[in-house]
Amino acid sequence: MTLVKTNNRYAGMPSIFDSLLSREPFFDESRLNPAVNIKELDNEFHIELIAPGFKKEDFNIEMDGDMLSISVEHVEKTKNENERYSLKEFTKTEFHRSFRLPENKIEVNQIKGSYQDGILSVVLPKKIEQKAQKKLIEVA
Repeated sequence: MTLVKTNNRYAGMPSIFDSLLSREPFFDESRLNPAVNIKELDNEFHIELIAPGFKKEDFNIEMDGDMLSISVEHVEKTKNENERYSLKEFTKTEFHRSFRLPENKIEVNQIKGSYQDGILSVVLPKKIEQKAQKKLIEVA
C-alpha cells in the first residue's frame, strides 16, 4: 500500500489526511501526560493516574523529600524485522509527572502502589501527628 498526499480540492475544507500525512506533529506533547486524580483523606493521600497499555514494571515511582515523581519509559521491541510499515508511530512512550506534597507529612516507608485496569494507584499514608499532652502545672 502506498500513501500519497494529494492537493486539497476545496481550499476551505482541509482533509483529515493532510494532518495525518504531514510531518507536523498531530498531537501536542503537553497533552500526552496522563490525567491524574488526587484525593486527600484524614489519614492518607490517594493518587490515581490513568495510563493504559503499560505493565506494572514500566512505572518508576520515587519520593525525594516532599516531591513525588512518577515516570514511565516504555520502548516497544520490534518482533519481526521483515514486517513493512507504511507508518509506525508508537515505538516509544514516556512521561513524567511530579507532585509536591506537604513537607514532612508522609510516611515514606509505607507508600504503596498498584496498577490495575490501566490505572496506577498510589497510597501515601500521612504521619500520625502527636497531640500535645495536657499537664497541669502547679505554681509554687
